[in-house]
Amino acid sequence: MKKEQKDLRLEFLEMASKMFDAMLPPDGSFPDTTINEIEDRVVTEGKELEWKLMEYRLESEGEASSAESPICPKCGKPMRGVETEVRRGLETTVGEVDYGRTYCACDRCEVAFSPHG
Repeated sequence: MKKEQKDLRLEFLEMASKMFDAMLPPDGSFPDTTINEIEDRVVTEGKELEWKLMEYRLESEGEASSAESPICPKCGKPMRGVETEVRRGLETTVGEVDYGRTYCACDRCEVAFSPHG
């Protein structure tokens, strides 16, 4: 079952909140670390947030595309939706992100594609 945007937002904010508390503990106890170690941790944890946001966006785009009735780019007639979702991985600047897309097919032109690429 797909999550609603409000649930994704809460999940994302919870993840960010935990990272914030780990970097700035509420009790003020800071472990003995160098500036480079702090920077490495901020960059690593920031990438996790970027990756999660990228994943949410790609999944949400795929859901939006499944609700539409796309038109064949070749003949201009409505295409039929393919029932199964195709999962794939995409290498991005934040790492590989897995997401799903529904595909459409035009039986007249033998064209198949995902409306959102």
